[in-house]
Amino acid sequence: MLGLLPPFSASLTLGQRRLAAGGWRLGRTVEKLAAGNEGSLKMANVLLAGLRGAKQLGKNLGSAYRSLSSGSSPKWVEPGYDFGRKRFGPDYGVTTSVGQYGLPKSVDWRDVPWVQIPVKSRLNSGSSYIQASLMSIESLVSITSTIPIELSAQHILDANTITNFGCKSGTAPNVFDFIMRNGGVVAEYAYPYTGNRGICQNIQAEGVTIESWINVRPVEEALMYAVAHQPVVVRVAVGKEFANYSTGTIKVPEDHGKTNQSMLLIGYNEADWLLLNSKGKRWGMEGACWIPRKSPNIDGAIGILSSACLPLNPSFVSVTTRTESCPLHWIGKKSP
Repeated sequence: MLGLLPPFSASLTLGQRRLAAGGWRLGRTVEKLAAGNEGSLKMANVLLAGLRGAKQLGKNLGSAYRSLSSGSSPKWVEPGYDFGRKRFGPDYGVTTSVGQYGLPKSVDWRDVPWVQIPVKSRLNSGSSYIQASLMSIESLVSITSTIPIELSAQHILDANTITNFGCKSGTAPNVFDFIMRNGGVVAEYAYPYTGNRGICQNIQAEGVTIESWINVRPVEEALMYAVAHQPVVVRVAVGKEFANYSTGTIKVPEDHGKTNQSMLLIGYNEADWLLLNSKGKRWGMEGACWIPRKSPNIDGAIGILSSACLPLNPSFVSVTTRTESCPLHWIGKKSP
């Protein structure tokens, strides 16, 4: 909610505390106005636009929010991070030998009989970040509960209107944050996918929420460790070499340019990473592909190490869909 701010930390300067407190009061004013009549709503929109234009205010509020929210939790997943459950291998009924870093020599979550990862098709939408985020949650639910569920990408597309940009672009962390702030995401059957952003429907149905999410340290060892415990959302630079892919390892360029698409990392072998795309089962190897692990780039082949993240501690909930309210740490950011 816009008006909610964690207790201020003593580590913040007096100026930062005053600035954040002022932003909190402004946020409460916007919320109260938005709850009123149509004229008040227009005034609230004007105020909100002014807040978004206040770059310095937004910068300081964002810094305060992140420092207050971080607490003492680990910064990212790296070898030794405690997931609270076993890693891929014999504990999941899969025979695999141990290799580098004491991790399995190969991982493929499709080999675990009770783990269901729905292969999504985003159609012509640029919503790969939504599909990959939901596939990561769906697979984690399946790993921890053995209960398969498919979640609604359309719910996120229609309702996550402030921190992500629908069919144009977005990020997995913002999807995870939206799900946490808004009480979860409904099941696919209740809110079917169309591939086009529309008005958020008023639906109450079963769904899933998550307790938190975490980044993966941008090194190969950490990414291997993470995906040995659960599938991971990664951001990669997809070029023309992906267009007509059918099988084998994709030959990717060393100079990969900017990352532009999200996929789900579901495994690896001694030479390659195994990715699940969101172009349906008719693409690649029933929706999946291999890319090389070896790369001269510090961010890995086509940027795979650069911005990996994963959800934590999912649970089943009853969800009522609604369009998101502006989160505090987003005040001051420009609209696309």
